[in-house]
Amino acid sequence: MFVPPETLRGQAGAHRVAQIALLDTLAVRAAEIRTQIATKKLRLKVSDAKLSASLTDAFGSGARMLGFRKGGGPE
Repeated sequence: MFVPPETLRGQAGAHRVAQIALLDTLAVRAAEIRTQIATKKLRLKVSDAKLSASLTDAFGSGARMLGFRKGGGPE
């Protein structure tokens, strides 16, 4: 991880180490949050597709049971 020299200017060694550790922890946590958000969006897309397919199947089965043709009227 790159830390600009201006960030650490005027700090003692221990403070520099602590600040770099904090910045590193924040960067890791931000990456974890981005990954979780991306994973949730992907899951939602997959869930929507599955729901759409299952509803289409259910309506198709119901229409066949009731004897409807594709044109919309009873057979």
